[in-house]
Amino acid sequence: MLKNNKPKKESLIIIPARGGSKGIARKNIRPLAGYPLIYYSIQASKNINFKADVAVTTDDDEIGMVASYFGVDVHIREKNLAKDQITLDPVIISCTKYLEKKNHVIYDYVFTVQPTSPLIVSQDINEAYKKLSTKKSIDSIISVAEKKHLFWVKGKTGLKPFHSKRSNRQSLAPIYEENGIVVGSKRKLFFKNLRISKNLDVLKVENERSIDIDTLDDFIKCESILNKKIIVFHVIGRNDIGLGHVYRALTIANELIGNKIIFVTSIKDDLAIKLIKKNNYEILLYKNSNAISTIISCKPDLVINDILDTKFNYTNYFKKKGVYQINFEDLGNGIKNVNLVFNEIYENKKLSSKKLMFGSRYVCLRDEFYWTKPKKYESEVKNIFISFGGTDPHNLTCKVLKVISKKCIISNIKINVVCGPGYKYILELEKMKKIEDKLHLSIIKVTDKISKYMQEADLAFIAAGRTVYELTAMQVPSIVICSNRRETTHNFANSQNGILNIGLYSQISNKALFRLFSKLVDDKKYRYSLHKKIKRHNLKKGKFRVINKIKNLLDKSKKRHYLDEKN
Repeated sequence: MLKNNKPKKESLIIIPARGGSKGIARKNIRPLAGYPLIYYSIQASKNINFKADVAVTTDDDEIGMVASYFGVDVHIREKNLAKDQITLDPVIISCTKYLEKKNHVIYDYVFTVQPTSPLIVSQDINEAYKKLSTKKSIDSIISVAEKKHLFWVKGKTGLKPFHSKRSNRQSLAPIYEENGIVVGSKRKLFFKNLRISKNLDVLKVENERSIDIDTLDDFIKCESILNKKIIVFHVIGRNDIGLGHVYRALTIANELIGNKIIFVTSIKDDLAIKLIKKNNYEILLYKNSNAISTIISCKPDLVINDILDTKFNYTNYFKKKGVYQINFEDLGNGIKNVNLVFNEIYENKKLSSKKLMFGSRYVCLRDEFYWTKPKKYESEVKNIFISFGGTDPHNLTCKVLKVISKKCIISNIKINVVCGPGYKYILELEKMKKIEDKLHLSIIKVTDKISKYMQEADLAFIAAGRTVYELTAMQVPSIVICSNRRETTHNFANSQNGILNIGLYSQISNKALFRLFSKLVDDKKYRYSLHKKIKRHNLKKGKFRVINKIKNLLDKSKKRHYLDEKN
């Protein structure tokens, strides 16, 4: 027995690593994402926030040699403790006594960290230490994964439910599965040849990180998790802008599920916050001009900016940090510092670069447009769709309705008006509906199923934004009225593509608008010619072109680290 006058050193962390393996030969030193498997438990143990010695106990000289490269003590266990049937308790106790004698210390707490759990993090060991050192009522702690499922057990008379009553998974009482990631013991247990006592507490670890490497499939799964990239989507979405930027970002994020996705937006972008939370993505908020510090705190591999025009200093900061950047719909000076720019709507012909991707080839349609069937051509116009974006600042909705209402009443045409979240003229619109009581007008105040209303339409009035592409995907001829000068540069919105772009709103007369509308209603051949032009386009490939380029860029950021490199 050790003498009580020996100095105390609070803790010891032991990583037990046998040379033999039933499933995968030499698995403890087999490379995983560029490092031997045992490396991950060693690094997590060395980076803790309390004082502790770290050692690997093994029966294998090669494992001991590899472990020593990472700066830990190595204990070559006795032959009688290297047999298959030997449990961990005597191995850990033997290693503890060996190191206490070697280092002239007595340890208060001993932690066993499993080498086959590469997703362990230092915080797991920190939390185990905190509980074990502060709770007098416990002598040991084990890490567990929380399970909420309908379990069954086999009894003498057959299978029996482990639950008292059937209910939704969320309502079930949790069951804890020991995952072996970390086991903590007070030193006094070793006098009883024990590591785990009845006075026990648990440390919950996320299910994803509870993998124990036992098969090649486990290796593949872990490699995928360890190679995950951190992608930050910086987006905007509020009443004066609408939600087009957020919808596009969500569409792309849904295709990058093998990575860690984080959304960042300003506290002012209330509509964006609501929509992102609805889609259950992690979201960070910033105040004023603190976007850069919020984003960089995520340690991103890639930043995707969907915030319109960026400034040079903003994108240059991330460039200097070695962070890849992809921007959408950006015509600002910031594009000089980014890796890729996608702009399906506004093309700047003065700019020429391999990193600039302009036009309809890079349209990212929302997911609903991949499942909704296009509108079949009808010889009669029976239904009209009207929507001028998130805000419609010039109230083009009411302007168009005033022009077309009499013709719609005479021709018995139904109208669906979809209002954006920032539309301020709803009272005027509702008043118009009351006055024109013979007008078949439906007012939709914000919707998550806009494709449904587009699918019903034979003709549409819209602004020159993303809706142009959505109606093209639905094969609906459209009259486009531009709300601002920027929209007039939407090159896809032209008659060659079956879209009638009649220019800036302030330059359009009511008479000209009525004549064009009447022609489309009355001239079936003309409208059919537009429909045929629209039908030529297949916009559903655009999203996958964008995703492939994003993935190619992410692949370039994959780096294998080696011992002679500085991390």
